[in-house]
Amino acid sequence: MKWKQPIVKKKVIPKNLDPNVSFKISNSNSSENTRSFGVSASDNESNDLEITKTMHKNFFHEHMQKGALMSISRDPKLLIGIPAHSYFCIKHLENFTEISSIEILVTLRKIRWHDPNSMLAIHFGLSESSVTKYFNKTLPKIALCLNRLIIWPSADDVRENLPIAFRKRYSKAISIIDCFEIQIEKPSNASHQAATWSQYKSCNTIKYLISITPDGLINFISEGYGGRTPDSTIFEDSGFLDKLAQGSIVLADRGFKNISHLLEQRGCTLLRPPSVSSNSKLTAEEVLQTKRIAAIRVHVERSIGKLRDFKMIGPHACVDISYVHFLDNIVTIACGLVNLQNCLFSSQV
Repeated sequence: MKWKQPIVKKKVIPKNLDPNVSFKISNSNSSENTRSFGVSASDNESNDLEITKTMHKNFFHEHMQKGALMSISRDPKLLIGIPAHSYFCIKHLENFTEISSIEILVTLRKIRWHDPNSMLAIHFGLSESSVTKYFNKTLPKIALCLNRLIIWPSADDVRENLPIAFRKRYSKAISIIDCFEIQIEKPSNASHQAATWSQYKSCNTIKYLISITPDGLINFISEGYGGRTPDSTIFEDSGFLDKLAQGSIVLADRGFKNISHLLEQRGCTLLRPPSVSSNSKLTAEEVLQTKRIAAIRVHVERSIGKLRDFKMIGPHACVDISYVHFLDNIVTIACGLVNLQNCLFSSQV
């Protein structure tokens, strides 16, 4: 809206008056009329400039948001971790969580690429404060929804999809387990520093127990534990044992010591490489067994590698201390999205 200058009626100047005087009088009246509106010429220009800036800003934000949405729809796996054939899940998330698709996409993009909030604000045509608010609000709701994708299949379902490498010797294998760690910023609290210090990583970390089925489906993820916590303690405390059916075989690496008795109490078997001692050498049979277990255990490493594609929990990421209390939800979302992707094996025979 532009201000219009007030219309000043031209006065009739008597012939006996000096024209210069009457001119001054006319200008004086005009100034008084302008002041009565509370607007000067400079105010008009300033208002016009502000309106123009606002219009350009809105235009820019609108087109940036359209461009971001178009880019995600063309390659959702690259930008938010969802394969193209599962992109319809965004609509289901929108209906289930009752939050807008733009809020969901901002959160998933943050997890996938760990972009600064200022950059996300530019990409999606939002303010930086809106990005922060969206992430904090939507993260637990999305995690609650995607947690349903982390399922524990029955033994019959696992055997039906058992890869060839498992069928001869490990047909009863139900789970392959491992732990992975996510580096975090050093806490200011001394007790928290001690609890999260990882001797293996030589930094402060949060540790998770993960389990996959032989064909690569993530069927269990624990809560986060301080990096100082032993793998065997997480195994016992996380609730994983409650998932096992009698007669199951669990594959693990050498780090899971002293857990055999826990599995035996439930009628299950632990299969891990023989322990290595500096005082003795492995026999030929033990070496062969180690190679066989390592060859099939590598699949859990591949699943963890898929999780690491989400840069917020990537191998070289260092999670800001303000995001540590979000880590359980972030890892849950990443696991759910990995399960939407193609399985580790391209074909089954």
